[in-house]
Amino acid sequence: MEELYQYLCSIEFRQHVEGMVESFVALERDLAKERRAMDKMWAAREKQIGQALRHTALMYGGIQGIAGGNVLPDLKPLQLEPPAANGDTEAECNGTK
Repeated sequence: MEELYQYLCSIEFRQHVEGMVESFVALERDLAKERRAMDKMWAAREKQIGQALRHTALMYGGIQGIAGGNVLPDLKPLQLEPPAANGDTEAECNGTK
């Protein structure tokens, strides 16, 4: 017990623990840096995908307009969702729910 106590109170033990903590702090700092870089990349990709979808919808709508509305079928992903059938939507919009 005395030897263990002496070791725990030694400079050597303190240096080992400090080294471990410094390693964890460096790992945490690197992880935060990677997260920021990935967030930036994902935001750029999300914007690109949104622009591509918007341009596709505009092109398809333009072609529908030129060809006539019944020539090209409506694409479900380019349609508005119908309002909820439970009747609560109007009350929620009017703030009366």
